[in-house]
Parts: sequence; C-alpha cells; structure tokens
Amino acid sequence: MTKINYDALNEKFKPLFLEQYRNFINEQIEEIKNSNYSIDISIYSSRIVQEPYNIVTKFLQDENIDNHPITNAIRSFQRDLDFHLIMSAFDERQKMDHELFHKIWLHNQNY
Repeated sequence: MTKINYDALNEKFKPLFLEQYRNFINEQIEEIKNSNYSIDISIYSSRIVQEPYNIVTKFLQDENIDNHPITNAIRSFQRDLDFHLIMSAFDERQKMDHELFHKIWLHNQNY
C-alpha cells in the first residue's frame, strides 16, 4: 500500500472542494431566485448534507484512493478519510450554507 501524505492531500482537496461547493450553492440560490412558491427548507437541508460527500467521493476516485479509516499518531481518534476531508472545509462550508438558508428565508417572506 502506498503511503499517503494526508496534509498534501488536504491541500489539494480543500481549494477544489470550496470551488465546487461554491458552484453548488450558487446553483441552489439561482433555483430559489427562480421559484414562484414557498421553499421547503428540508429539500435544501438534504442537498447540503449529500453534496459534500458527492464531491469528496469523486475526488477520491479521481485520485485513485480508497476511503479508509485514519488515526493520529497516538491513536486517540479514528475517522474515515472522506469525513476528515469534508471537515477540513467545515467553517467555509458553514458560511456558504448560511448564505443559502438566508436566501430561502428572504424568499419565503414573500409567500
């Protein structure tokens, strides 16, 4: 098995993820803007949970890396690689999610 440099992998993943997730959020916002009815927020809640996993799954496939558990040197935690990568962009993703839900809230005030 090839040794993986997780820091380098994360450095490659994070900008790619943020760009793709920004595009996804922008598409959702555009969909909201074009809606002529009240928006069911649960639809978008589901989408923002699933999309990060879609992005990371494609990234790992493109890098020819299988998702696998990772741990730190003293084995005080263990988590899957996909979760680790997704969480590396959590703060930025949360801001984009907030922007989306704010647009939904503003939109729904008119209905």
